[in-house]
Amino acid sequence: MLVLCMSWAFQQIAVKLALPEIGALAQGSIRSIGSTILVGLYIVSRRSRQGWMRGLTAPGLLAGVFFGLEFMLLYAALEYTDAGRAIMFLYTAPFVVALGGHFLLPGERLDTKSVIGIALAFVGVAVALDPAASADGDAWIGDLMALTSGILWGMTTLIIKCTRLKEGPAAQVLWYQLAVSAGIFLAGALLTGDKLLVPLGPVSVASIVYQTVWVASITFGIWFVLIVRYSPTTLSVVTFVTPLFGAAFGFVFLGELLGPQHIFAVVAVATGILLVSLPRAPAGAGTARDVA
Repeated sequence: MLVLCMSWAFQQIAVKLALPEIGALAQGSIRSIGSTILVGLYIVSRRSRQGWMRGLTAPGLLAGVFFGLEFMLLYAALEYTDAGRAIMFLYTAPFVVALGGHFLLPGERLDTKSVIGIALAFVGVAVALDPAASADGDAWIGDLMALTSGILWGMTTLIIKCTRLKEGPAAQVLWYQLAVSAGIFLAGALLTGDKLLVPLGPVSVASIVYQTVWVASITFGIWFVLIVRYSPTTLSVVTFVTPLFGAAFGFVFLGELLGPQHIFAVVAVATGILLVSLPRAPAGAGTARDVA
């Protein structure tokens, strides 16, 4: 999970580096189309070894719509609000997963320390990003988009965990989402006339390759394997470290500043993850520790 979080954090740096030549929606289109092809080829190569399971189309397409809209709204949010505010609202996703898992998934009931851990991790991210520092009159539009994006991310995780998708190959689950998101991104890029300057420079090419091959084709597939095998609540809380890695990478690669609040954030997020990861009381051990 830490490797995944580092990879997702660096993706934001990669997107920024390519923006002078490729707009955000155009980048998303290229990434989704390219990774759809790559993952599709992988599935074909494994077809004789149960690389595809029948009966998953309906939940797969539903997850794909949520996945595609999540990223579309996140990119659109950046047109109205700054990255710090957008990321903070995006990371409401673990709350959605935790709350949904509490009611829908056996063994995922929340106890007091889990609630405290999730809240503490979120506070750490909020303090590190200081989202209120640059709010303006139109920021609420972007905030609402980013919040909706976070909700969709959490709901996508729950769809996978609560439907037959949890029984399917991770590559197939990923392919549904990439294919649908490719169509959504492409439509958005064409409708907005998003920027694409050719020929691309080496930095933009490297950024697209990184996003397409490593992030979308490999790390997303690993993520879907993990949420099937392990507690989705715990895994989602671990993703709170992603914006902290992003702040560190921004300092190294973009010269962005780091302050004392980032030290507090690291401690808060680490403590929150620890609280959520500790073993929970067995079901029926006592209702006093359960959160209704």
